[in-house]
Amino acid sequence: MRRLLVFSSLVAVLVLGAACGEPAPEPPPYRFVASVADIMNGIVDPNAVVIFESVGTIVDLNGINDFQPETDEEWVEVADRALGLAESANLLLMPERSEGRDLWIEAALGMSDRAVRVSETALLRDPEALLQAGGELYEECLACHEAYIIEP
Repeated sequence: MRRLLVFSSLVAVLVLGAACGEPAPEPPPYRFVASVADIMNGIVDPNAVVIFESVGTIVDLNGINDFQPETDEEWVEVADRALGLAESANLLLMPERSEGRDLWIEAALGMSDRAVRVSETALLRDPEALLQAGGELYEECLACHEAYIIEP
């Protein structure tokens, strides 16, 4: 019984000590230097264009012409641009831009998830899989634009 009391007291001291530890450090400061429109025009769109124009088929008077990245550098470029797109979602998720906007948060997270998939797929150098992943990313972008795009 005495051992149980000593053990219980020791556990209580350890739990209280852990709970009363130093407070969490303040997060580093950040500054807004761009509007959402600036982020879309300067980061999201240029990265998305590289992805969406990386693989496909053009049918014209010359016939059916498939295209895809050819060199290792071109495949890596698509993968890198997809990661840039995924990271841009974090800018859209900053509390001042996303607070109280559940659909906005869902769309930004969806864009990030699908862009990461595009990056992983590009590194596999599989044009069909890249076309599929890029299509899913495109659908996610369209869904967000239906709710938030500002008409010119």
